[in-house]
This record gives sequence, structure tokens and C-alpha cells, in this order.
Amino acid sequence: MKKKAIFVTVFFGFILLSSTVMITLPGILPAEDDPEMTVTGTPADNFPDEQRAQFCGSGIPKSTAYVTEYSIPTVCTNPLAIVTDYDGNVWFTETNTGKLGKFNPSTLTFTEYDNPSWPQGGRSMMWGIDYSPDGSVWFTDETYDSVWKFSTITEKYDRLSYPSEGDSLPQKLKIHGSQIIINDFTGNKLTFLDPTLSENVNYLSIPSPVDNSVTADFAIDEENNVWFTNWLFQQGGVLVKFNQNAYFDDAANSEDKFLPLVDYIEIYPLPTELLTPNGAVVSVVSASHIVPS
Repeated sequence: MKKKAIFVTVFFGFILLSSTVMITLPGILPAEDDPEMTVTGTPADNFPDEQRAQFCGSGIPKSTAYVTEYSIPTVCTNPLAIVTDYDGNVWFTETNTGKLGKFNPSTLTFTEYDNPSWPQGGRSMMWGIDYSPDGSVWFTDETYDSVWKFSTITEKYDRLSYPSEGDSLPQKLKIHGSQIIINDFTGNKLTFLDPTLSENVNYLSIPSPVDNSVTADFAIDEENNVWFTNWLFQQGGVLVKFNQNAYFDDAANSEDKFLPLVDYIEIYPLPTELLTPNGAVVSVVSASHIVPS
């Protein structure tokens, strides 16, 4: 597979981090003509009665001698993205609620934090989450193309509008230094955000080298290179290495408005039998491992 000469701007633009303004987002409510809708005041109201067993599950923990399960207090939500803080607490997103939950493994207790900016009846999957050294938790939200920040100190939510065009799906999220890196699963790009510079959050989007492909999971090696996979449905894909140190160094010292991305990436075709290379991890010996979905 050939490298493509793709040009990107050093910074495509900026987005505003809002903390004091209530965000108004369109809600997704159950159909009014559905006669089988029992109102419970929980995320179960997003589904008609006949679908609740499928989408909500039983909520009954099923532990074994090796694995212990715990029921989340809010019914009909899933801990889709999970991360731990420095004290060992487990933070997780609660789908269809816009809020975070915290589990203390020492006391075996849950704490949930309502998101006042979330629209009533809003449904969204939140795939990515990470914990920042400043005590904040960041997570993605696919329905409203958003990146959320929750301060564990003030217990307040802030929302960033994810830079999207067309069919975007901000998925995995990783905090790396001052950067927040997000893969746009269906938007065919990798996005770098830096919310530390000012109220205006600078961002850079790196288009994927394979047109109309999925931009899947990513990992960062010891030399700060970003590795990620691109794949086409049932057609295999490639492993991409992006030398971000060289790119950002050149961008800072260049007078050119555009930089050729081809100078900063390496593309490695994957075996054709690897149809959906959806996961990536870098080992301590700087070897990349691909995980099919």
C-alpha cells in the first residue's frame, strides 16, 4: 500500500472550553406512539418495555471464584470506559446518562455524579476515558461529538465540541503530557487537543492514509511515536506510525502554513487475513501488537 502525500495545517482551529454556560443539546426521547412504555425515571425509559431485557440486562451480578461483579446503582447503563485514579478508585462512564461513576474497591461503595448539562432522554455511548494528574477525568461522547472534562475536586463538568465533519465518532481517549489524543473511529482521523494553552483549545487533526477507512485504536511508544491502525470492513488494513515529535518541532519552527504528512508517517501493510485490526498496544521492547476485534 502506497504512502499518500496528505497535507494538514499546523492547527486547523480552536474550540472553546465552556464551564459556566449550560449546554443545550437535543434529547432523544421514546416514540410517543409506543404503547408499551413504562416510565421509570431511569435510562430504561430510552427503550420500550419489550427491548429493555436486551439493552438493559438483568442488573444481577454473577460472580465466580475468580471474578467478582457489582451492580451499578443506576439501572440500564453500562460501564463502557473504565480508568483508575492514583488512589485506586475505579472511574467509569455510564452510557445513556452523560455521567461518571466511581467505585471504591476498599469500601465496595459507588458514587455517581449527575451531569446537569446532559439532555433528558439523551442516548450516547462513551467509549474513551482517562485520568489526568490534575485530578480531572476526561471522556468521549459519540452522539453529541463531545469531549467532557469532570473535575474530581469541584465535581463539575465541562464540555468541548469535538471537531467533526460528517460521520464522526470520537472513540478512545488518552492523556499524554499536555495533549489529549482521540481516534475518530468513522471520521478517518486522529485528533490532538491541547487544553492547557488558553480558554481556546488548540487542536490538530491527522487524516488517515487510507481513504474511507476506520481509524481504530492507538498506542504511544517510548520515543513518543503514535501507532494506530486503519482498516476497511472485511478487507484488512495497515499499521501507521506517526512521528509526532518531528512533526510538532518542524511545525513550531516552520513558516509554511502546510506540512506534508507523508514526511512524518510510516505505513506497514498488515496480513490480509487480519480483517479487523481494531486494537493496538506497544510493548516495553517497542514492538507493536495488533488485536483483531
